[in-house]
Amino acid sequence: QELSCLICASPITHSRLGVDSCRACAAFYKRASASEVALKCKGGDDVCLKRDPKSSCRKCRFKRFSEVLAKA
Repeated sequence: QELSCLICASPITHSRLGVDSCRACAAFYKRASASEVALKCKGGDDVCLKRDPKSSCRKCRFKRFSEVLAKA
């Protein structure tokens, strides 16, 4: 059974940071968490993830990872 990243749907081999996430999403989350830069949604009103998780903006990607991590 092939696993997929819960954030971007890319194929993965194992979990990272306690959730099924790819290396890129896990690294992004670590960098974004440490950064003090405010993230803004490119599409407005956090709609990026509703359209396509692979093309979401940084804010929506971070929000999605935070939600998945909270449920874990």
